[in-house]
Amino acid sequence: MGRFPKISSVVKFHILLNLFVVIFITGASYYHMPLQGFKDASIYILHFISLQITVAGFLYFLSLNKWIFKVFFSILFIVFCGFSFWAYSQDISVTEHLIHSVIETKPDIAYDLITLPYVAYLFLSFLALFFILKRYKKIHPLQGIKWLILPAILCVSLLVLVFIYSRENLNKDLLN
Repeated sequence: MGRFPKISSVVKFHILLNLFVVIFITGASYYHMPLQGFKDASIYILHFISLQITVAGFLYFLSLNKWIFKVFFSILFIVFCGFSFWAYSQDISVTEHLIHSVIETKPDIAYDLITLPYVAYLFLSFLALFFILKRYKKIHPLQGIKWLILPAILCVSLLVLVFIYSRENLNKDLLN
């Protein structure tokens, strides 16, 4: 019990980090879900929890190195926040085809998409990123590695199982 207070700052940081990721990124996928009762809500809650556990594992491994976290997390956070705005505001799912269309769009059409709410959302995202990076300076990520290795292994295992399951279902759908 004496070692746990040493890693409490790491645990608090990761809870806060995951909360910001839910608010600014992953929550966008669930914002417009039409739920028809307890069964639908249960399925989506389980899906959301499994997604967030996987994301938490990825963020934990990313946070083990300060420079990798500062560079890659910052880029990923802002890019995904930019995409999640459209999922929140217009219920648009970001797919490979959507990204391909955006890349091929003329600049004058893309400029029309930059609105005041979009800029405000990105500004809030930058503020959240600044707050996250400021809190990250105060923790020692490797300090709590013994306590967090089991949840990290469970997260990676869950990700592998979901990947294998989705590949098997995709193959079955293609064969039928």
